[in-house]
Amino acid sequence: MNKKILVIEDDASIRESITELLHLEGFEVHSSADGSEGLKQIEKWQPNLIISDIRMPGMNGLEMLELYARNKDHAGIPFLFLSALAGKADVRAGMNLGADDYLTKPFTRTELLAAIRSQLAKKQKSELSVQG
Repeated sequence: MNKKILVIEDDASIRESITELLHLEGFEVHSSADGSEGLKQIEKWQPNLIISDIRMPGMNGLEMLELYARNKDHAGIPFLFLSALAGKADVRAGMNLGADDYLTKPFTRTELLAAIRSQLAKKQKSELSVQG
């Protein structure tokens, strides 16, 4: 079964680049341009991992994560921020809201794939320990 990843990014070129990269790596990918649409996609599609920008028009990534985290159905879905906000306070704000990882832009293909694989492996290990 392919792992499903949701990419939430308002910059179309970045969103398309990430989506294409992940498709080439064998992931099933959906994307959204803002937090509101991203929340709808999460409900509809139940991804295995969520990647989100922070600065977006309308509902930003921090607001979206806060709403997302309140829903018990989303428990265990890893959430990864990709953001140009690179200050310690910015990273801490994302992590305090429950993000599982935080990459700053610009990021490399290797960094992104390593973060994704790490989060998916943690999720799988957690699921196995619950079953065992």
